Amino acid sequence: MIYPRYPWNKQKNFVTKLLNWQVYKMTFKMKRQHHATIYIQLITWINGILLPIIAILMIREESIESETKTWLVIGGFVMVAGFILLSTLSWYRFTYGVIEGEFRMEYGIFIKKVYSIPMERIQSVDHEQGILQRVFGVVRVRIKTASNLEALPLLHAVSKSESLELQDILTNGKHRSLFGNQKDEKKPYQSMTYKKMLLLSITSGTLFIIIPVLGSFLSFLENFVDSRSIFRFLVDHFQFNDVGSLVISVVILLILTILVSFLSNIMKYINFSVTKSEEHVVINRGVINRRQSLIPIKRIQALQIIENPIRKLFGFSTLRIIYLGNGEEFNKSLILHPLLHVRELQDFLHDTLPEFKIDNMDFQRVPQRSWHYMITFDFIVNILVASLVSIFFFPWGVLSFLLVFVLLIYAYKWYQDEGWYVHGELLVARTRFITRRTVIIPRNRIQSSLVRQSMIQRIGKLMNVEIQVAGGLMGKIFSIKYLDEKVARSLLSWSSYRAYRK
Repeated sequence: MIYPRYPWNKQKNFVTKLLNWQVYKMTFKMKRQHHATIYIQLITWINGILLPIIAILMIREESIESETKTWLVIGGFVMVAGFILLSTLSWYRFTYGVIEGEFRMEYGIFIKKVYSIPMERIQSVDHEQGILQRVFGVVRVRIKTASNLEALPLLHAVSKSESLELQDILTNGKHRSLFGNQKDEKKPYQSMTYKKMLLLSITSGTLFIIIPVLGSFLSFLENFVDSRSIFRFLVDHFQFNDVGSLVISVVILLILTILVSFLSNIMKYINFSVTKSEEHVVINRGVINRRQSLIPIKRIQALQIIENPIRKLFGFSTLRIIYLGNGEEFNKSLILHPLLHVRELQDFLHDTLPEFKIDNMDFQRVPQRSWHYMITFDFIVNILVASLVSIFFFPWGVLSFLLVFVLLIYAYKWYQDEGWYVHGELLVARTRFITRRTVIIPRNRIQSSLVRQSMIQRIGKLMNVEIQVAGGLMGKIFSIKYLDEKVARSLLSWSSYRAYRK
């Protein structure tokens, strides 16, 4: 029998007794994880340690003597037996529960360690279900706090009923959900079609990551397939010369890259849905490795609408939220929706984050003189740099003057997009580097604000405004550049704590 932290006595008043009774009711007795944890950890260790060794030995098989092979096989069996023993002991020594208002874990094979988190520090309880968890019918539970530096408590295998009970206790019954089965009956927002996932694959920056990986894989295949025979096959059947073979190779590589990216996005977003509960935004995604994230709405600091040049042509954007995360997520934002059309934006925000919904974004552009001053400064600097490059790397260095015109075009595009807008208690700021970013910040989420003014800006009576919100190790800063002095000071006054208190 587990008792509350403070024993009841006659001297305690009614409120104290009631609070202690609430703590007592939320007790979740210490228990072990599902026995599938043994098999999951065993398979994970074998896959991470033993399989790479086996792969290396298979490649070097011809150079290994028969007696050495025998000892290697014996050593492999000993390692597997050791993994089984360690997995079993690790499972047996690991217990978790909720006691006296704290989530507690006790673990350690030789040295017992106790890890506890007060319930008021717990922000969300996320469920994940990888391939191994789905095979055994269990889920992986990740408990998140607002701490930026500490590791996250992780339960590798818990039954679905126990995970729901634990989630209900740790969130005080405010949310009870497991992969789309929300407590409320609000319909989840689902809009990731195959057409959108194909467009996401074509316009994604992951193409530049997949191309080197595919190149390395094709180079690895050359050890087993003669590349000259493939080239001879192309020449004989398709009458390609060297240039034609190069072009067709690039096209095939590009198609393979898009196909790999498309399959990756299918695995990631095929079951994508966003649902709003009373105090959380629930994000479900994944088909093989299923994941569910619960984001407390009160922890969301800002909403970003990101439009890269290609997606903007089709009217699509990516939505990200910046929120007070934890050990794994303190330095990055979270994707709220990977690809959303501009026509769907208002309905999506109305269903998921009505606190950030804006009916009409009537942006106020920066003054026209800001472009002139920016061009003047950049033009002088770029001309000097291009001149030095041309002198030291003549004649090819003369091409650096082309960058001057590219930067002039960029400055004009920046001038067209840079702007701001105040809608009630929301600040909307838009800027561009290569992608266009629009950020929506509630006034009560602003941590600090300041204005900066360079020497050139002082001549033109211009200022930069910097708004900082919580998020990341040092916070997240958004800048609106080359504003009129009066406008910049009015924004600074609007975002101040004193103005918010009024």
